[in-house]
Amino acid sequence: NWGTIREWSNWRSFEDIFATAYERVTALGPQDVWIAEVASTEYGGDKAEWITAMLASTAFPKIEAVVWFNEEKETDWRMESSAEALMAFNEWFNENNHFAFD
Repeated sequence: NWGTIREWSNWRSFEDIFATAYERVTALGPQDVWIAEVASTEYGGDKAEWITAMLASTAFPKIEAVVWFNEEKETDWRMESSAEALMAFNEWFNENNHFAFD
């Protein structure tokens, strides 16, 4: 989610970003899906809310894994880019009996 950091980009939800690609990939067969290099900027919307919605999404039942792109490059894509973003991850992992991040 590039948010508003580029003139060609706007704030988009996780579901909006991946719906078309998910349909294409799952049409190929019954395999599970992994999505790599997922991230969101803080600019143009609420990153913590974006993370919470991504983790709560039931739109893609074949997704088995999501790999977060935890780098500070064009923008701060990291989980810990803000206290609110990190809290969104920690709340989900704590509620689902997984480890939390420091």
